[in-house]
Amino acid sequence: SATSGSLLSSALGVGFCLAVITYLTIGISGGHLNPAVTCAVSITGKAGKDFGPMEGMLYMAAQFSGAIAGACLMRAATPVQVGCDASDGNSEGCENAQILTFLVRGVLSQKHGVAVFVFELLCTFSLVWVFFSTVVDPRSVARGLAPLAVGLTATVSVIAEGPFTGAGLNPARIIAPAVAFGNHAHCV
Repeated sequence: SATSGSLLSSALGVGFCLAVITYLTIGISGGHLNPAVTCAVSITGKAGKDFGPMEGMLYMAAQFSGAIAGACLMRAATPVQVGCDASDGNSEGCENAQILTFLVRGVLSQKHGVAVFVFELLCTFSLVWVFFSTVVDPRSVARGLAPLAVGLTATVSVIAEGPFTGAGLNPARIIAPAVAFGNHAHCV
């Protein structure tokens, strides 16, 4: 998560991973990896006549299903003790350690739902805006560098909002661990 360890390494990891996967999928699915992006593209009709609301709903269903499957796989593959320090003989709180490793959360997450929603809305909007400006817009001068621009936007967003919200930036990223671990307390 963006609140533990190094914020910069988390941000760079998220941004470069998103850029690489966008490069890999842009010719297959148009680089749609985020349901917020897919929803905006399908509603506006900017992806062409072959991508409308029905295709958008199918893409989003696949995105959520894939994210949930991935979160379930991470739950099965990760030892329960991950994120737990019981070296002092005190294992209090260890029962939630595995769950907390994968949930999107920050210092505002538990008591400031409206603030978290606003942060997430603004940063996710910036990601969607950059996607539209570089990937979708045929007049974009950054066509070949569009995935890098999307990835760098994610990097900056994680740095800006990570400590406060955990920087989900993706509804599937927020909902999937909640479903896989049965913990919806952090969802706004």
